[in-house]
Amino acid sequence: TIIGLLASILSMPQRAKSSKNPPAIIFYVKSFWWYRWMPSKAGVRAITNGHVVQMSEWADDLDLKHELIHVKQHIRMPFLFPILYLAEQVWHGGYSGKGEGNRYEVEAYEKSGSRFGQFIGK
Repeated sequence: TIIGLLASILSMPQRAKSSKNPPAIIFYVKSFWWYRWMPSKAGVRAITNGHVVQMSEWADDLDLKHELIHVKQHIRMPFLFPILYLAEQVWHGGYSGKGEGNRYEVEAYEKSGSRFGQFIGK
């Protein structure tokens, strides 16, 4: 959560709101300039760290639903979730768009109905 708050400051927050279920702070940010240099991250629409969600200007309601699922995953496995998520990324890669890949991303895409690979406004 602390990392999420620091990343939100770097992302130039425009406004914020809160979520009660799950408990989260949602920042609507101007730019993920600090994240886009990473391979395959140029079109990122939203990011979650702990109880902090960052939404880009291209994100929509389904993206928010997707990110709040990641908050719930974090709540189920506090402290372990970031490590397990990273291990899934290394071993299985990101979500393939075909129900394969990082199991946490698969769960979030399937439960939220958010779109994989469509970058609105890009």
